[in-house]
Amino acid sequence: MRKLPGIKIPVILLLSYPFIEIFGFILVFRWLGFAPTVLLFVMTTMLGSFLLRKVSLLKKRNLISLLFIQPRSVFVMFAAFLLMLPGFVTDLIGLLLLLQPLQSLLIKRVTRKKTQNSYKRADNQYAKGRTFEGEFWREGDKNQKK
Repeated sequence: MRKLPGIKIPVILLLSYPFIEIFGFILVFRWLGFAPTVLLFVMTTMLGSFLLRKVSLLKKRNLISLLFIQPRSVFVMFAAFLLMLPGFVTDLIGLLLLLQPLQSLLIKRVTRKKTQNSYKRADNQYAKGRTFEGEFWREGDKNQKK
């Protein structure tokens, strides 16, 4: 398959998102009918808002540090956001993110990459001579070393 010059995959997904959601809505409508489709649409939005309220106390923290402290809360927050978006494809992705095995798999993958990047950065600092070791004190300190 050829690469399109200047067009990245995320841009293509972003532009095709409305069409994918409309197609998903039509499939669910044909399968369930009008009333159950609308009811399911409303119920997933309500579930998303409930989950978002449940983890709303966590939104004051930094999201990246929260990923390492309470990673499951980040997944619940993201899943709640996806459930509140209109469309059944995002609802399906949001419901999948609520599953514990998928959360564990994604947590292992993210923390492994973060650890590998930390080691690379530490090696680069030592290699470039940016690390200094020693003691210091302010002039005029009463507890100054002599």
